[in-house]
Amino acid sequence: MKKNYRLKSLMALFFLIIGSQVGAQDTLTVDSNSGEIGLLNDLINNDTTATGDRATAVYRLKRGQTYVLSGGLENVGGYHLNIVAEEGDGERPRIVPGVISGGESDRPFRARGDLTLKGLYITGRDELGTLNPRRRIIRLSAPDIRVEVDDCHLDQDGQAAFRTDDSGIKLYLTNSIVSNIGQPRNTLNGRVLDDRGSNLDTVIYENNTFYNISHNLCNDRGGWIKYARVNQNTIVHVGNRLFDFDETQTGIFTNNLVINAGYLGNDADTIVNDAFLLKFDTLSEQSISELPDVEQTFTYTNNNIYLDSAIIKSYPTIEEIRAGTYPEADSTVRPNDILSPSTALFAGEAQIATNITEFVNFSDGPPLDDLVKIIDQFYRDPNPADDKLNVDNWDISDEPFSFRYSDFTQSASSSINGGQLGALSWELILSGKSGLEQSLNEARALLENAEAGGNLGQYRKDAIDALTSAVTTAEGVLENQLAPDDEVTEAKTVLDQAIANFNGQLITSTDGDVDQNIFIYPNPASEYIFFKNKNDVSFEMWSVSGIFIGKGKIEPNAKLSLRDLKTGTYILRVRDTNDKLQTYKLIKQ
Repeated sequence: MKKNYRLKSLMALFFLIIGSQVGAQDTLTVDSNSGEIGLLNDLINNDTTATGDRATAVYRLKRGQTYVLSGGLENVGGYHLNIVAEEGDGERPRIVPGVISGGESDRPFRARGDLTLKGLYITGRDELGTLNPRRRIIRLSAPDIRVEVDDCHLDQDGQAAFRTDDSGIKLYLTNSIVSNIGQPRNTLNGRVLDDRGSNLDTVIYENNTFYNISHNLCNDRGGWIKYARVNQNTIVHVGNRLFDFDETQTGIFTNNLVINAGYLGNDADTIVNDAFLLKFDTLSEQSISELPDVEQTFTYTNNNIYLDSAIIKSYPTIEEIRAGTYPEADSTVRPNDILSPSTALFAGEAQIATNITEFVNFSDGPPLDDLVKIIDQFYRDPNPADDKLNVDNWDISDEPFSFRYSDFTQSASSSINGGQLGALSWELILSGKSGLEQSLNEARALLENAEAGGNLGQYRKDAIDALTSAVTTAEGVLENQLAPDDEVTEAKTVLDQAIANFNGQLITSTDGDVDQNIFIYPNPASEYIFFKNKNDVSFEMWSVSGIFIGKGKIEPNAKLSLRDLKTGTYILRVRDTNDKLQTYKLIKQ
């Protein structure tokens, strides 16, 4: 770390503010291309007018850039902090905790006033790749504040995505992804929301994707919630429970696609606390006295909640327990019940009957084998020491995942309005000729965009040939009105595989008119990658888990050594002289 980062950051801050305008403004674009740690902190903390008022209403971050923090971002004084991504379809701006002093990073956000975040990637894993097991990505530390998180990706934290410290808070989480929260075997942590016994006004989860959550989506420690709605979410691989409504006045759980929630199961001695995925309890007399005079209701309809049979088969048997193979299990392990008795009474038989249990095969979801290994390790040692927590992380080497599923399923038409269950951001995979045509359009677009962007030569020849051949075959099958179903299915399978192979090379070429004369080869590579470029370019390299590897400059037609990298997959971001970004998935053999 450079010792003069603070001076440089303040200079950048000065030019950003003076260069934009003097006095209050609606929006300020923040450029982190200098790479200085704490630039965003300094800008926000010092952004006031001569009268002491806030100078900026909205901070806009640039897509494809990384903002390393020098500490948690706090809106001290209670002002509304509003941070958004610039418009466009490029990679989300990344907000990463920095390590400044004492060897530990701070949480990314602590809200002491209203908070709005849109279009961002925010992680609890710091710049050195360390996951602090007792931090939270966003801590809500003021009463009656409104927090809106939309179209964001909250990723990797040892404790929780959100924690509340005060009452009256309104939390709106929409159109977002929350992933890899907690460690897989540590069910003491790993919550999307930890309410710490606070009385909350509103909790809304709408059209989100949750995956790899070691505990649950809402952990209640007392207190009440006035209104909680969990609607149209895709929820995959949750270790313990789903959502603790507990003392909620109005609770809604509808249109959700839930796969492998409560995968750790339960035994008679409740190693995993409580044996129910959903809990909704009668309000106490104290809660009734504090809430408006409104009838308590729970709506539970039109969900698919499914636990894979491979998980159930992996639970310790009574014979294995008696033999001492699994010392932490005292009796036969079984799946969690979906509803607690009180929850079932509130829901009623008619509502319960609208829910289904169906296996859904995602196009590219998290691996099931990992859960089987996690279950085995958990019942051998359910509470690993802190020094083991970073060892037992989620396997995210195949990210980004895709949670699309076939329209040839009951889940595709089982929502309240007859549409698909789960997050609507995942387009259904069409079956038959409609599905083949869908894949064909995607393949054509890939080839056309690669050729138009001047980067077709950056793909391996075998990937190009395979995709081109699969496109030709698919076109012939579609033209044949009498093509049998198995021929359509085979053509689509081959085409989808060719698309996946093609996508495995260049993952994005966005951010405007990128330099048409930058080529990188070979990929995969073992010792070096070579750059073919007319002008100097800069690069950043990250692991797929978000660990910063390094950065530098590349002169025209130079090479970059990979000898010090371990075998695996990396993310390489290359920026040209026009500040345009290309992002590659680089495979080190």
